[in-house]
Amino acid sequence: MIAAFVRSRAVSLAVACAAAAVAVGSPPSTAWFPVLCAILPLLLGPRLELDRLAQAGLAIGAMVLGVLVPRLAGGPPASARADLLSDRTLLLVMPMVAVAAARAMVSRPVYGARVTVAAAIVALTGAGRALIGWPYVVLFSLSLGFSLFALRVEDQARPAARELSPRHLIAIGFVALVSLSSMFGLSRALPPLHDALIARLAARWEQMGRTGLSENMQLGALEGMLQSDEVVLRVRGEPPPLLRSVVLVQYVARQWNAMSEIPPREVVETKTRPDDPAAFVEIEHASEPRRYSLPLGASDVVVSTGILQRDALGVHHPPAGFGAKRVWFKPGEPDAAVPLGPGPQDLRFPESVAPTLHATLASWGVGDQPARERVAIIEERLRSDFTYSLDFDADSRMEPVVEFLTVRRSGHCEYFASAMALLARAARVPSRVVAGYRVSEVSPFGYSIVRERDAHSWVEVWVDGRWQTVDATPAAPEADPSRLKTPTTSALVDALRTAWEAVDDWLGERTPFELALMLVGLFAVLILYRTLRGRRAVAKLRGGPVDPPLPAFAELIRALEAKGIAREPSLTIGSFADRLRQTERIDPAARDQAILAMQEYETLRYGAKGDEGAVAGLLERAARAVGGAPRST
Repeated sequence: MIAAFVRSRAVSLAVACAAAAVAVGSPPSTAWFPVLCAILPLLLGPRLELDRLAQAGLAIGAMVLGVLVPRLAGGPPASARADLLSDRTLLLVMPMVAVAAARAMVSRPVYGARVTVAAAIVALTGAGRALIGWPYVVLFSLSLGFSLFALRVEDQARPAARELSPRHLIAIGFVALVSLSSMFGLSRALPPLHDALIARLAARWEQMGRTGLSENMQLGALEGMLQSDEVVLRVRGEPPPLLRSVVLVQYVARQWNAMSEIPPREVVETKTRPDDPAAFVEIEHASEPRRYSLPLGASDVVVSTGILQRDALGVHHPPAGFGAKRVWFKPGEPDAAVPLGPGPQDLRFPESVAPTLHATLASWGVGDQPARERVAIIEERLRSDFTYSLDFDADSRMEPVVEFLTVRRSGHCEYFASAMALLARAARVPSRVVAGYRVSEVSPFGYSIVRERDAHSWVEVWVDGRWQTVDATPAAPEADPSRLKTPTTSALVDALRTAWEAVDDWLGERTPFELALMLVGLFAVLILYRTLRGRRAVAKLRGGPVDPPLPAFAELIRALEAKGIAREPSLTIGSFADRLRQTERIDPAARDQAILAMQEYETLRYGAKGDEGAVAGLLERAARAVGGAPRST
């Protein structure tokens, strides 16, 4: 009696275990729903007689109920507890539990037990996000076992275990051994592999932090970036020429460093989107930003996460874990929090370079002019007397700035910015080096693209009571004008990427409840489409002339059913013949005879080839062979 109950309730038992796992990980306010989904199928069993349309309505109603229960049940948020499922996860697993329970109560569900089992497995997977310990392992194992048994019960053509030949048993045992060994080996190997990967990524991140746009800049560090086409930013609106990312103050040991003592960063709360986006310039980051790149004078900054940090040098940073993909600002003079004014550190330079700096200024005629004129002379001489080049093989015995000014007289932006800043300081004008990006490339789709090769260094000088931008780097003589416009293919690929980013942003702004309703709506449309399409196909079939099956074929089907090999109405003749080929419940000779007869009948019925009398004879002989011949051992 117990065996018959388990056989008739195999699907219900699988669903009940999955629902129990969800209930264990659910908050008390919603745990009653998966408990109900576990009990009802076990009590009622598969007794509901519903057509395809009614089953579709039942599934849609169950999904809607599964979405509404977590929403309406209320209770404290579960997201903060590791042993409970989050609100977002509940809105995924509850509809799956409800659909699986509803289908388990239908006597002949569309697409059989496999769809019900799939919904239960999705719910089980989601339930695993809660740290509920050993009960989850037990319930998962039981649900998986009952699911496999349910699929076995539904497929009556499969031979029973006692009917399997030794070679089949050996094959099954080998597969089970390999599966268990793989599972055990991966459980042992994956944790150390995970730790090694994380350590490697951390080391790589640390290495990236020491080069490129980091808190320090060793001369020559940008050289690799200047040849990379990797997209960093996308700018919409009137693009500023320069976007500052890092402000560097101290020049020591051939590299620029950030200010050693800087006041704590100011935490600023913003809107998550400007009220009038057309009045703002938008910057989209292609990856998780470590800092925001904005021009000097940016005001009314808005970030999509609603919170940012601003340091005393006017650089904006994302708080840990709150990096914003999109940043908006208004160009112009800042209305608050201007960069910190000059201090003694903005006039310091190493004694080792002092003779060269003073000699250079004297030869250029820089003396007691107003600060603005001194800066203009230095900028003009660097632009006119020096050339831009990516090739700069520094002599390790010489100071790089001295070598640039006296020997090489060519280099890339870091050398021009360093020389400009140190010469300005020697001329008694406070200055700082800024690292960021130059905006010049325009996509045909109406926005600017900033790549790693657009990394740039320039100088900010304190003139007329405020910081002003000075870029002494001349244009490269071999600069390619085509780089100012993105090629069509590359622009199309980037447009697709940024379009997906916009979709991802929109999805990120939706609440879990809205996402769950969208998912239910998509499933509902799919279910209704498939159901109505099936009904139209049946109606079309019934509306036209349909030849009844040959009596001999019906006799063969009855003989096979008597042997425990049933044919579902939805199974084609060819598919049933393929299934029959795998069974060992009848004598192999009778089985082969039945398969041949069905193949000939399929050719006659659907291909109009063959003699009806001869095919009927084949079917009759096959039916007698199946009914009269016992299975050989």
